[in-house]
Amino acid sequence: VTKVQCEYTWKHKKTGLSVLGKFDGEGENMIFELKTTRNADPEQFMKDAFNFGYHLQCATYLEAMARKGKYPDFYYIVIEKTAPYGISIMRPSQEYIALGKQELERLLLTFKMCMDNGKFGAGYEFASPRQDGIHTLDLPAWAKKLIDR
Repeated sequence: VTKVQCEYTWKHKKTGLSVLGKFDGEGENMIFELKTTRNADPEQFMKDAFNFGYHLQCATYLEAMARKGKYPDFYYIVIEKTAPYGISIMRPSQEYIALGKQELERLLLTFKMCMDNGKFGAGYEFASPRQDGIHTLDLPAWAKKLIDR
């Protein structure tokens, strides 16, 4: 490890917003984030990581590095909080990273729109494709697979 508690700021091109990323460590061609958990089993951590939005964190860190002309591998070092203190080392897939970048882009654009239009106290009606602000309630993609066809 060459650096710990790394902090990088970068400017989002479409919005001009400054974005800050703080990750736990940087080494030769790699960066990492330490995570403590109740269960470091890789299958369980995949669920937890997604639910905690770690894909956004990963995308933010990798974008910060790319702005510096660096393209390191990214790892999560996952450590259980109780004995026997199991450990997993997780490397995000390209799909995981792509979803994080896509969601980060959407969130930054939404944040900028809220800033520009004073919409921080508004509900979600501004994000509806309909004029009346109503959203369609549909099944999530995984649930659509349950329908008998």
